[in-house]
Amino acid sequence: MPADRSAEQSSLDLELLRLIAKQGRRVPYPVGLSALALALMSTSVVPVGLAFGWLVAVYAVLALRWWMLGRLPEMHEEPLTHRIRWAIGLSLLNGTVFAASLGVAPWLTDFQRTVQTIVLLGLCAGAVATTAGHRVVFQAFLWPVTLANALAWGLGGMSGEDAWLDVLLASLIIFFALILVSLAKDTYRVFAESVLIRQQQIKSNQQLRQALSQAESAMAAKTRFLASASHDLRQPMHTLSLFGAALAKRTMDEEGNLIVSQMNLALQSLSSQMDALLDISKLDAQVVPVNNQVFALQPWLSRLQREFQPSAQRKQLVLRLDCPPNACVESDPVLLERVVRNLIDNAIKYTQKGEVAVEVSQSQDEGLWRLAVRDTGMGIPEHEQARIFEEFYQVGNPERDRAKGLGLGLSIVTRLVDLLDLHLALRSVPGQGSSFTLNVTAADPADIPCWTCTWPCGRCRARAPASPSM
Repeated sequence: MPADRSAEQSSLDLELLRLIAKQGRRVPYPVGLSALALALMSTSVVPVGLAFGWLVAVYAVLALRWWMLGRLPEMHEEPLTHRIRWAIGLSLLNGTVFAASLGVAPWLTDFQRTVQTIVLLGLCAGAVATTAGHRVVFQAFLWPVTLANALAWGLGGMSGEDAWLDVLLASLIIFFALILVSLAKDTYRVFAESVLIRQQQIKSNQQLRQALSQAESAMAAKTRFLASASHDLRQPMHTLSLFGAALAKRTMDEEGNLIVSQMNLALQSLSSQMDALLDISKLDAQVVPVNNQVFALQPWLSRLQREFQPSAQRKQLVLRLDCPPNACVESDPVLLERVVRNLIDNAIKYTQKGEVAVEVSQSQDEGLWRLAVRDTGMGIPEHEQARIFEEFYQVGNPERDRAKGLGLGLSIVTRLVDLLDLHLALRSVPGQGSSFTLNVTAADPADIPCWTCTWPCGRCRARAPASPSM
């Protein structure tokens, strides 16, 4: 704590010096004009040379303060305590010079003395701001001026009919000085709090930047590990799959066939999980290129329907496709296919009866086609709908059964959707099913390359190259 307190105080002192130096460059102009007015007023009762001699002394002190205060924040070879003492000494010297102007007060008229008092007390009030209310720096200027002022009025009230009024004015000057001391205390407290808050913000920002850097490093390390591990394991997995397929062709008893069948299912599951890990690592590393092109949705989705039909039939589900024949979009067909594949696979996995429907319809915005994958499955509770897009999170799999996958499918989907600059919306009601909707940019069928088009116009067969390069 003492070390922290010392560091905080050092920070406050340095900021105080900077503020005083900044104000010290502005103060000489109004203060110099005020001193000139006092000198001109005093020429009516003292020799001009004496009045302007005092004025020269004021300007000399202002110039010294202007030069010295400007250097204090940069005098790093000097301890802060010494620099603060310099600021106090300069403030005391300034207050003493202005207090000297009250030497002519007994010979001034009451009006002139009043003007003189107003000017000097005004300078004291301004010193609250120019010193940030620092107790010693401020009072080093305040007390020489106010005490001399009160003394001038008090001594002048020792005789005459209005003596009581002069004594009252002297008392009011002291009272005003005490009020300024209280205001200065509050001003310095606000100044200290603002400096410490700013320092804390700087420290917090540095910690946040450091934490962000560490998180980015950890993410990069995770990405490299996943990419390396999934790549290195791919070859032995491929070998094991070949051995499993070879074993399945051999004649074995019923128990042997069951073992081989379960082994091949486990290998397929492991291969799928490694593919998901590799996809995540590539997407995190931002090495997946986007190749947009125009293509028709109906034949593209029909192929996916045929591929997933056996999986749906095994669970006695209806896999339905509803897509207008003129639906054409502009996107990356490979990446978009991975999105739709994951959505259809999830829909089949979490649906026990009913249907899984892939529906394409015209969006209210004519520049978009709405592609939805809807199921009649278990649905997703509202409090879990945000979490399903997290890595390794699966609804209804608290035991983390790896036979049900790693829970990376929707995480991959969100990354791909962001990469393709698409919008993915989810609507789900527990017990009634879920619907994932994508809005894809619509395109003109005429822009489809001829050799990839399935439009029944005949021009594709007429123009298609003998061996198109895909």
